Amino acid sequence: MKLSIVLNNIAGIGGVERVVTNFCNQLYEKYKCEIHIISLFSNNDSEIFYDLKREIKVIHLGNKNLKNIKVIRQFFKFKKENYNFMLCCSVSISLLALITKVLGNNSTKIIAWEHSQYDNTSPLTKRLRKISYPFLDHIITLSKHDRDIFKNYLGQVSVIPNFKSFKSKQVSNYTNHKIISVGRLGYEKGFDMLIEAINLIKDQMGDWILEIYGEGKEYDVLSHKISQYNLENKVFIRPFTPNIKEKYLDASIFICSSRSESFSMVIIEAMECGLPCISFNCKIGPQEIITEGVDGFLVGTFNIEELSNKIKILIQDSNLRVEMGANAKKKSSKYDVDMIMDDWEHMLSLR
Repeated sequence: MKLSIVLNNIAGIGGVERVVTNFCNQLYEKYKCEIHIISLFSNNDSEIFYDLKREIKVIHLGNKNLKNIKVIRQFFKFKKENYNFMLCCSVSISLLALITKVLGNNSTKIIAWEHSQYDNTSPLTKRLRKISYPFLDHIITLSKHDRDIFKNYLGQVSVIPNFKSFKSKQVSNYTNHKIISVGRLGYEKGFDMLIEAINLIKDQMGDWILEIYGEGKEYDVLSHKISQYNLENKVFIRPFTPNIKEKYLDASIFICSSRSESFSMVIIEAMECGLPCISFNCKIGPQEIITEGVDGFLVGTFNIEELSNKIKILIQDSNLRVEMGANAKKKSSKYDVDMIMDDWEHMLSLR
């Protein structure tokens, strides 16, 4: 089998890039198939943050945007590669792949690999999907909620959640007074609300601290908010690290404060390390992972006061942290790589 995966920038530091590299590594390790990663906006000098097997070919197209006709010309060159499948990691990429397939009379099967929540897109994106997606060969979503929506466009829709990026034989010892949150420093991740929640209980936290691991355009805004609330000794923003597992294991509570999630990779990573998880109850995503009161808490959407109260409960109750953490570890087995790769193998006709 010959497979291509097309995304905006393989050199980025985020969930899509991590999922793509992990998936390619696993697929190559088991089947030794030919895999090409086509990256629209990176160039040959770009450094890939996540580990990628050297046998996987990365093609950097070096574009600055998608408006240039050069992008379509570049896609036409891939006709001769005779890919069995092309996995497209955005709506615009799916549309480009369809145009070049139709005009180039290509037999490659075009699959939209949806990494973002359907509702968390612009009206223009929704219109483009409605026009183009009926012509795809398949759509892959991360949630049942989005699958049911895309069924209105195309009959061939499958739910394949992301698998854990690592396994851990260890779990947290639940005694370190650290809360951890992980993600890109963007508005949609809601770290501003998390800082406000910490501010509400800062006088009741003792020596507990919050560590946020991430980088992004909201860094200055979040740093200002930390200073505004005099939380410099309570909230710390740390840079991304490839050894994030160690940071989970060093913490005792995990928080997801996102305004929206299609699927939360960081929640299942935290669960793998035995952390009880608290998350806003987004429309989809966390509610398909966390079981309320069993392995974590689902907080009313954007209810900062409730979020602070749930954090306080877990800070004050070590037995509850241990109990929820053990349940979270059990839950994480649903997202073992072997189970998820079974679905991919079926999708790609590998068995």
